Amino acid sequence: MRIFIRSGRLVNPFEIEQYEFTIEELVHPISQLVRYTGHGAFPYSVAEHTYHLIQHVPDHLKRAAALHDLNEGLTNDLPYPFKKVLTQFTEFEERVQRHIFKLFDEPWEHMEELAPYDRRICQDEMDQLFEGRFDLGLEPLGVEIHGWTWHVARDRLLEACYEIGLA
Repeated sequence: MRIFIRSGRLVNPFEIEQYEFTIEELVHPISQLVRYTGHGAFPYSVAEHTYHLIQHVPDHLKRAAALHDLNEGLTNDLPYPFKKVLTQFTEFEERVQRHIFKLFDEPWEHMEELAPYDRRICQDEMDQLFEGRFDLGLEPLGVEIHGWTWHVARDRLLEACYEIGLA
């Protein structure tokens, strides 16, 4: 049971700890993966989300922000309601994410500290992607989303990753 990744390798996601990945291998797929299962007013990639999050967190959390959704390049993503009931998937997703944090020498504890920022950016995103007002009860981060093409999202996120030492 393996998946084929763009760099030409076959990866068994159930033995993820056997593999190392480059930042490029992990950023590429999330640049083509859209948030909110594609229900927004325009395509908005996980890579663009990640880029904006990096720009709006304290310096000590920038690496965690860059890494926080890279697992989705290997596992894809499920909408939040599914994750609440499919606990085996969320456990597996966390296992992949922990491995990525370990590969890039980022403390896992930063995920908890990052979580409020990741939730707050959702308020910005929902205000701009959906008709009507979805009040999540969160103070927005003040992010303006653009719906970049996947090439732009990939390149900007990679540039940000290089700047914070992830390459």
